[in-house]
Amino acid sequence: IDGLSINAKLLKNFNLGFMAGSLAPMDRDFKAGNWDNGNLLGAYAVYRYLKQHVMQFSYVRKEMYTDLAWHLAGVNLNGYIGKKFNYYTRVDYNLEASDLQRLRVRTNYRMKALALGMEYTMQKPMVYEFSYFNVFDIKAYNQVRTTVGYDWRSYLFQVNHIYTIFEDDNSHGFSFDISKRRNSIGVIYNN
Repeated sequence: IDGLSINAKLLKNFNLGFMAGSLAPMDRDFKAGNWDNGNLLGAYAVYRYLKQHVMQFSYVRKEMYTDLAWHLAGVNLNGYIGKKFNYYTRVDYNLEASDLQRLRVRTNYRMKALALGMEYTMQKPMVYEFSYFNVFDIKAYNQVRTTVGYDWRSYLFQVNHIYTIFEDDNSHGFSFDISKRRNSIGVIYNN
């Protein structure tokens, strides 16, 4: 999508943004794409309150070849409680299907060198009919992720357990990684 985005800080703690665009030409020619071949319209509002908390509302409508691909409204809440506990919550509602599209809740608690985290995600497929990703069988799922991390001499050691629940199956995944600054190495196991 090639487009235009306008952001405005209307008040000290309040931002508003709008975006509109059309599908970029396949040959990446320097010209505007045809609006009927694909377009996107969206808006968002961000409100920061009590210094460490943020509330965001969003709206997006995306069309591809005059077919509606996405029509979503969303709400984010995130912030810190004290210096050790942070939270993130995101809810996306599918306006076309009148149904919840995605829910994600994540919390992290940090003690000196030890960090604990937990995340819950409910996700329904977001691939539109004409996408080449449609060749895959993408299913709705619920997922619980737990994380334990430990900082030692500027290295971060992290272990994750990911439990994914599908309608007719479930899976467990484990990962272990070591990172320092922007470099990391790890191993992932899924069953």
